Amino acid sequence: MRILHILSQTPDFTGSGKTVQAIIRQSCAKGHQNFLVAGIQDDFKLNPSLLPPEHTEFVRFNHGHLDFRLPGMSDVMPYPSTVFSSMNNDQICRYETAFRQVLQKAREKFRPDLIHTHHLWIVSKTARQIFQDLPMVTSCHGTCLRQYFLCPGLGLDVRNTMAKIDAVLCLSRHQKQQIQDIHKIDPEKLHVVGAGFEKKTFYCEPKPEKGPVQIVYAGKLSRAKGVPWLLTALKKVTAPDYCLHLAGAGSGEEKQECLALAADLDSWVKVHGPLSHESLARLVRKAHLFVLPSFFEGPSPGAHGSAVIGLQDIDDCAAGDPGNI
Repeated sequence: MRILHILSQTPDFTGSGKTVQAIIRQSCAKGHQNFLVAGIQDDFKLNPSLLPPEHTEFVRFNHGHLDFRLPGMSDVMPYPSTVFSSMNNDQICRYETAFRQVLQKAREKFRPDLIHTHHLWIVSKTARQIFQDLPMVTSCHGTCLRQYFLCPGLGLDVRNTMAKIDAVLCLSRHQKQQIQDIHKIDPEKLHVVGAGFEKKTFYCEPKPEKGPVQIVYAGKLSRAKGVPWLLTALKKVTAPDYCLHLAGAGSGEEKQECLALAADLDSWVKVHGPLSHESLARLVRKAHLFVLPSFFEGPSPGAHGSAVIGLQDIDDCAAGDPGNI
């Protein structure tokens, strides 16, 4: 089978980027032919071991006609990006036109049998319009549902096309209901598949019995991920001895806020920056805990009732969510 994979943002660094890479690797292993269309900017280059250059087409941002940074599905990305809600009509038009042209080029060049897009958003709408005669499946990663409410005008424009997608892969039953409520997609087209991990890379090993408690956070250095709340809470912890490992990238003021809070904790925190899956897996195997901070309300770290810090045993959390680095 000839499968065309479509991602509107960089095929790396984020959950959807890592997912696309994993899907392509598994698809190649099963003997399928694969082609990737994605958005990139600056000096990004895809590892040729994933796909040869002739099996890729990219929409390049921050360059030429698209003289603005790549719009991210999250308002805070692990690299400098454009926020969808801040884009004007001219930028949206150029954005859609650029992807439309590259998708048409990929169709002529690759002649796919199946289309696999990511995010129920603008590029999936464009792909559905171009490949009306081909089966199309879309993976929902959650961020597209937030953008629907952050950009109501764009959301309404997208919604009319989403019901024409043949199958949507959902992360949970709750997300399935959200998609059904927002996009009015036939529930028989919605399939809960959850998230996966590479078990050959992420597996358990015996933990050190002495020394500091080793804790790992893997994700974006941002407020949306709850990192400032985590670091603020740890200032109150004096025993037992611990070491928090921050693995992941960030950008802008929120990244600087996280780094400043981490610096205040001195040797209690180690900042690793973005890591490869292999490097992250080695770090996780040595850890006692994986921490996934989150919050439900509150404008600032330390606000009463603003933070819920969840600690999960590393052996029970399937190595966390390494795709969201």
